[in-house]
Amino acid sequence: MSARKAFTTVELITVAALLCGAIALWYYVLMQARMQSGDIEDEQSFHALSASLVGELRRDIRSSLSISSSAPGKWEIDTVSTDRECLPIRETVVYELSQDRLKVRVTRKEKTKTYDFSKASDGKEISFNIIP
Repeated sequence: MSARKAFTTVELITVAALLCGAIALWYYVLMQARMQSGDIEDEQSFHALSASLVGELRRDIRSSLSISSSAPGKWEIDTVSTDRECLPIRETVVYELSQDRLKVRVTRKEKTKTYDFSKASDGKEISFNIIP
């Protein structure tokens, strides 16, 4: 036998197994963090989109003359605003919930703005209702 010291096969296999276990654990933790960050981004997107919709709806309700439901999932709000000469003008704003219950369309002066919750809500239907 030589006087040199070396690692035995059992020691090398033990170290290799421990390294593989540590790498597997690190990979699992990394994947969980990525999944959670994606969920957080979807949740933030949903809250930002809903806050924008609620802000626009509040503005319209505060300046409303009347609110009526013209069809299931469709509401008309008669509002008063001012033009460039500061004269009052009356306009109708239509809020409509899509058939798949994932989008809300707001139509004002022939222009339509769509709030699309399909990506942010993870395919779940949203609850949107205006009670006159």
